[in-house]
Amino acid sequence: MKLIQLIPLSALLLVLGSIGFILFDKPPTTPAGEGLLPGIILPLSPSPERETALSRALRTGFLRCGYEISPPALARDEGTGQLTGMAADIMEKITRGTGMKITWAREVTFSNWPAALRDGQVDAICTPLWPDESLAGLATFTTPLFYAALAPVVRHDDQRFRVDDLSRLNQDDVIFAVQEGHMDQRLARQYFPHARLLTLPSSISSDLFYQSVLTREADAVLTDVNRLYQLNRLNNGALRMIGMAHPVTWQPAQFAVASGETQLQAFFDQTIVRLQDSGELDAILSSWESQRGGITTRPPSPPEPAPED
Repeated sequence: MKLIQLIPLSALLLVLGSIGFILFDKPPTTPAGEGLLPGIILPLSPSPERETALSRALRTGFLRCGYEISPPALARDEGTGQLTGMAADIMEKITRGTGMKITWAREVTFSNWPAALRDGQVDAICTPLWPDESLAGLATFTTPLFYAALAPVVRHDDQRFRVDDLSRLNQDDVIFAVQEGHMDQRLARQYFPHARLLTLPSSISSDLFYQSVLTREADAVLTDVNRLYQLNRLNNGALRMIGMAHPVTWQPAQFAVASGETQLQAFFDQTIVRLQDSGELDAILSSWESQRGGITTRPPSPPEPAPED
């Protein structure tokens, strides 16, 4: 009797073993039969009935990117429409050898990029984002590409502020420009609680955001050295940074995918780590930095931020 009970179990194990061989004997392939890069291990699809973003991109050969024009991460040539910058170079490396091509499908702002992911208009946000607690649950962020040093920027002719004195910014005659729901709103409240806030809509472009300081609607804004360099290049050196040697925080810069897209997240994470290990990511960042090592630090961890007042 015991022998009769064992036979179906043995047969079941044999069948399961065969299925496992069929499922895992070969890596995922592109339509042209080209495998993903060696060493990339993807989690199983959470729903076999739904095509994942990565599966669709591999099937069609196109990865659809949402993006924000924000030099040097990404800039657009107004004559040709061509997009260039560190994000374009990084994405080219990430998709190299996968059979996928990048489609810069939709320009987004801070207010609408989560909806673009959620509604399937894009597969990923392919310009670096600064994640924050307010974005929890709206998207899934990749492993950090780098950490950006954030510090206050003021008008060059505003003599109230010494180059290394952050405490002067924490007074009620100082106005920080912030975006509604953005991490700079939280950071300004956290590090400069006595300053006033000019809260701008999350839907405005980054250019209009920084213009509020140039037009004297606000006195300061939090940003990084690379962005300061771009702003000064276009505005005849009108801005300067306070406390550059001791930044308010080191903010991780990350790509984003829709919540639940675990395969695409794993693809990004593992490829970013490979680019870090090979030195290719460092070379790209160095080629776009306004000053070598002056604005970004590379993972695994950033330096300590400035102490709170």
